[in-house]
Amino acid sequence: MRDEGGGIFLGEEEEEEEEEEEEEEEEEEEEEEEEEEEEEEEEEEEEEEEEEEEEEEEEYRYVMW
Repeated sequence: MRDEGGGIFLGEEEEEEEEEEEEEEEEEEEEEEEEEEEEEEEEEEEEEEEEEEEEEEEEYRYVMW
């Protein structure tokens, strides 16, 4: 069987294998994106904690004066 472009259609098994591979690739990409988002969130939290600590130190210094 040929498609409109003149190419030959793959057999059902090959199509299923390709679909499975594509799904696996998509899942891997999604997992990578989730990991990146988690890392970014952790970095933001760490930065916020550092800022809070600095503010507390400044307040403490001010009180000590």
